[in-house]
Amino acid sequence: MLAAALHAVGLLALGCLLTGTANAQPPNRLPWAPSREDAVMVDQFPVSAMPGESSMSRSLLAQRPKSLSRPAPGRTYFTDAQGNITQGTLPPGNLPPGTVLQGRTNESLPSISGAPLSPEGLPVPPEMYYDDGAPAGGAMLDGGLYGDPCCPKRCAACSGQTRWIPICLAIPLPTLDGLEVFGGVQGFTGPANRGGSGSFGFHEGFNWGNPLFGFLSGQWGANWTQSNFSGNFLTPDNRDQIFFTAGLFRRVDWGFQGGLVFDYLHDEWDYTADLGQLRGELSWLWCGCNEIGFWFTAGVNDSTNLIVRQPTFLSDGTVRVTSSHATLAVNDLYAFFFRRQFACGGQGRLYGGFTGNSQGLVGGDALMPINPNWSLRSNFIFVTAGSGDDRTTPGFTRESWNVGISLVWTPCPRSLSCPNYNRPLFTVADNGSFLTRLVR
Repeated sequence: MLAAALHAVGLLALGCLLTGTANAQPPNRLPWAPSREDAVMVDQFPVSAMPGESSMSRSLLAQRPKSLSRPAPGRTYFTDAQGNITQGTLPPGNLPPGTVLQGRTNESLPSISGAPLSPEGLPVPPEMYYDDGAPAGGAMLDGGLYGDPCCPKRCAACSGQTRWIPICLAIPLPTLDGLEVFGGVQGFTGPANRGGSGSFGFHEGFNWGNPLFGFLSGQWGANWTQSNFSGNFLTPDNRDQIFFTAGLFRRVDWGFQGGLVFDYLHDEWDYTADLGQLRGELSWLWCGCNEIGFWFTAGVNDSTNLIVRQPTFLSDGTVRVTSSHATLAVNDLYAFFFRRQFACGGQGRLYGGFTGNSQGLVGGDALMPINPNWSLRSNFIFVTAGSGDDRTTPGFTRESWNVGISLVWTPCPRSLSCPNYNRPLFTVADNGSFLTRLVR
């Protein structure tokens, strides 16, 4: 009897042990399938995230860009109503009916102490998040820090960081960010040519913009021209000019922008004249690329009591040349324009208006980048003859025009699609923006 009882207890214990082993399941493993037909087949068994382990697998860590300043997407396993297991990120919107999440749905990387940094190590504004080096929304910051071919990385001297001299003066030191050097050719004519051939020649100069007082920028530059190398029918002398421009301006991303500069002209031919004018511009900029506005010039100094050789056109077709007194005066301009910013820093402008002497005018200019440091600039203007005495001063002696082509070099990579608030708003004065008229 005792032996039979012990034998029964042993069988019962063995059955309980076997039953417990069969029902036990490893933690975080899929349920055991009772038959092959009900088993769920997966290509790769999911990686478990044990409570004591890191929430980030080695594969995610290796794939995460070093410059990423926001957490990498979490890894999630979810089972649909048919029992299929999928590995990946959580689908957007509402989950399909019957979906069961397995694993961690809010998996995140360890936080980075301090302010997030951009790919170049610069502080990132709190409202901006970066993914693979580009700001949200595809925007680009000044200087092309985020890999766009139109906005290359700028050199250290062009960082645009404001550097101040002693605080008692509160004036920032100049930077190379707004400097451009140019040279090219031009052809022009006007009343100062007195009916002779047009003036063709070469020019060279520079234009430099810098921050000033935090909310304004200043610019100054010079332009030298050499023309009429063989003179014309009035004089054998060459014609040399010096233009100087200086003033203030303000650039914006959206809204009103404009400025005011002073232009000086020293014109030396068979006469010597010194003239001055004010040149201003006010425009409305929207969408960062479209601009409509008004620009003008107003003379502040004329050159009087000049002794110049002047032709008189007689009725029989002959021309008599005499020396007499005359005044070379500034021809005031008033024009409305539309300007458009192109890709990779280009821009173009068309304008039309009138002069202070009831002459019509039309013109335009364009800047086309060749590479980040070189651009091609062209401009033209035409001013009609207006009213006058055609017997003594034919219309062709009163009209004005100018065509210029310049090659522009910027020591810091330029991209007008990237904001550069120190880039000069005005070009240096030339024979297209500083027009004169001859008063006998």
